[in-house]
Amino acid sequence: FSDCNFPIDKVYVERAGNVSKSQGISTATAKAAIISRYLDTGDFNRAKMWDDDSGNLKGFMQLGKKYTHIQFIAYQVNPKTGIFRKFS
Repeated sequence: FSDCNFPIDKVYVERAGNVSKSQGISTATAKAAIISRYLDTGDFNRAKMWDDDSGNLKGFMQLGKKYTHIQFIAYQVNPKTGIFRKFS
């Protein structure tokens, strides 16, 4: 996270895997629900996501249809190298 200038030591991290297992939904759906809860506050105009799973990134980018006033930026991370590229 620090390579992406993300202050991981200053944020609360929610685990979508815990939600998906307990509710029987996909991880992508759980992540979208968690992110939506934050976006519903109206406090954000930009959202970024780094993930190695393209399905999770697609779900994240689909949120742009509901939150048209928010800029969505996604990066796909190679789990073996840690190198990331912009996802579209």
